[in-house]
Amino acid sequence: MPQPPRYDLIGRSNLLSTLITRLTSGRTAALALSGKGGIGKTALAVVAARHKALLDHFSDGVLFASLGPDGDAQIALSRWADALGLDPAAYSSPKELKDALQNAIDRRKLLLVINDVWTKAAAELLRCGGPNCVHLMTTHNNEIAHRFAGARENIINLPDLVDNEAFTLLKKIAPDAVAVDEAAARELAHQTGGLPLALEILGGTLNEGGSHDPVLFPERSQEQLEALSAPEFRLNQAIQRLGDLSGDKVSLADIIDLSLEGFSDEEKAAFYTFGAFAPQPAVFSREAALAVSGADIRLLSRLVNRSLLEINSGALAIHQLTADLARRNLEESGLLQDAQPRHAAYYLDLVNQDRGDWRRIDAVYEQIRWAWKDINEDNSLEWVYDLRDHQVRRGYLSETADWQ
Repeated sequence: MPQPPRYDLIGRSNLLSTLITRLTSGRTAALALSGKGGIGKTALAVVAARHKALLDHFSDGVLFASLGPDGDAQIALSRWADALGLDPAAYSSPKELKDALQNAIDRRKLLLVINDVWTKAAAELLRCGGPNCVHLMTTHNNEIAHRFAGARENIINLPDLVDNEAFTLLKKIAPDAVAVDEAAARELAHQTGGLPLALEILGGTLNEGGSHDPVLFPERSQEQLEALSAPEFRLNQAIQRLGDLSGDKVSLADIIDLSLEGFSDEEKAAFYTFGAFAPQPAVFSREAALAVSGADIRLLSRLVNRSLLEINSGALAIHQLTADLARRNLEESGLLQDAQPRHAAYYLDLVNQDRGDWRRIDAVYEQIRWAWKDINEDNSLEWVYDLRDHQVRRGYLSETADWQ
């Protein structure tokens, strides 16, 4: 399960209470969280899934799967089966595996979270709980939400944050910068349109140096961090870059451009290279980030502080919307053809370090699948050969068929 969001769920307390009440009411088998990208669906689902009241109710625990646009529901099903002590490779079809999983769940009290669903088929394959289970799905697609949850009252639509909530979140992330000029900061918050992702990136830009991760980036000294902090300068820079504060909304691309202000061309190119990685829910190690992007620790830490990269359970991740913008710049600059092979080579080398270590391979399998889409035909046979044993061992039936 992903780790809880970096910042409190500002403006979502009523939705969280409603969600927990409905999940534990015993009156429905399926609920859906619906809303556009960057609105905070995953954050709300993760906070709910870790809530004490919910864990007390679902006494047998939580099964959590995150898919995304490139996700394979059959792989998620295999991992759930593995978690319940089944051997996914023992079943000849996804339907057989789903039936076996339902039998294993039986009357257990479980919450099954299916996060970031892009297709109806994926949602239905993972709808495998028993009579004492509830399914919670998140999606940006209203049609999928209605198909999955049925009645309108079983769908919770996440709205943009209203102005006061947006300002509160910005103040939470960048208190020193906001204190310089609260009126200007409030207008900046309004200009984001209340999108939490945009507010986190804007806040991270205003607050750079105010926080860092001492485990993932122990090299950053306090002196370095303090040297980066100049809240008045950062607030004025944001005001100048985002317009005359006339009330017009700005795009996420505008906010990311602001966040990259002051970066050299080489540093910007290194950030755009993260468009070659699979976006959330996939993660990647610090070592992978350094090897593929060419960034150094200082730049990597700055990208995390500015919320352009995120930390997830000791690894790094990039939001789908941020990754889309990075990849677009990578394509426009002509650097994609260099970044893709570096990404693919890194993960193929990792596989070949020890092909028998299936847990290590499975931990990066989303990045492997992503790289497979981009490799050229000359290298495809090598990938099929090197990964087939893993796919068979893990019961990834759709993969073994598609990779022929």
